Amino acid sequence: MNVETQSRTEQLNQLLNDKNVVALTSREYLEPVTGKGTTIQPATYADKGYLISAGVAVIDSVQSQANRLEGIFTQPPYSTLVPQVTVEQTDGIKNLLEIGHRLADAVVRYSDANPTVHTAFANARAGDFTALAKLNPTALILGVWDSRDTRVKVPRAFSSQIDAFGIRGIRDRAAQFVSSATEATKAIVGVTEDEGASAKKSSDKRSAEGFNDIPSFDEQRGGIIADEIVRTSIISMPLMRRGDAALQNYLFGLALVMFTYPMAGDLRSGTLLVSDSNRPMKVEVVYRNGKRESIDITHEDALEFAQEAAAAFGVGENKIFTLNKSTYQAAQTVLDGKAEKSGKKGKK
Repeated sequence: MNVETQSRTEQLNQLLNDKNVVALTSREYLEPVTGKGTTIQPATYADKGYLISAGVAVIDSVQSQANRLEGIFTQPPYSTLVPQVTVEQTDGIKNLLEIGHRLADAVVRYSDANPTVHTAFANARAGDFTALAKLNPTALILGVWDSRDTRVKVPRAFSSQIDAFGIRGIRDRAAQFVSSATEATKAIVGVTEDEGASAKKSSDKRSAEGFNDIPSFDEQRGGIIADEIVRTSIISMPLMRRGDAALQNYLFGLALVMFTYPMAGDLRSGTLLVSDSNRPMKVEVVYRNGKRESIDITHEDALEFAQEAAAAFGVGENKIFTLNKSTYQAAQTVLDGKAEKSGKKGKK
């Protein structure tokens, strides 16, 4: 592939059309803003804490990265690349790009979008992904599973994650909160004698209200020190080759925008990451036979390709769906009827 004699659009089209190309991959080397060998906070999971296995810690999971990247399509200039579909509920409006299970989410399924969504998934089951792309194109890239109706599962075609390797230490964490309340104030708050006060009960109530001094110790939750932090991203090229050429280019363009989007390193308190200036990002084309070629794709290249592809495909219309009691009952009746016919009613 002679990059110098090709335009970037021609080069990207060639990658898409070459069935021997199985993936685009990138490895971006990162470090804490305070420098290598300093503490960062990995992702924390309920009842689990940090997720560390075989010396590798999850800093930002595939799902978390997907949510961060999908959100860029709510803002210009990316918002014109995809339909802006919202669900209006009694107490607010949610953009489909911010909804957990995308088009298959309960707030969409039980809205007045139900017939439209069912048709889109049914078409996808028959191999026609156009209706899905007109409603929720990012679902065709980041994955979706219509578990409550058609059972259609669209695999993830683009993934990105951040991991830390060579964990050299897991730190404990301790803190001490000192109340601003004076001892005299503490004596008059808490549980009164009329409420059946006990020393412990009164102290517990003062603590709950924030009047007591509170020490805090959390074993192995004070961050980690790692040798290497890497953000790895993959575009599965076979999954980009769905539908006709216009749809393929459209999906590939959206995937490239996410693939090249500059990472926001402020992941959480205690985790602000920057690029490792001594180790440049590596982007490669991976072939079926295992051959790898370096390639340079800028975010500007990706955005231009995506804009041209979106114009050729025709971005779906913006839509507003409504979820209320009547739409819920209507959708429930339809879904329960389908479950009865399939013999699955009541099964989980």
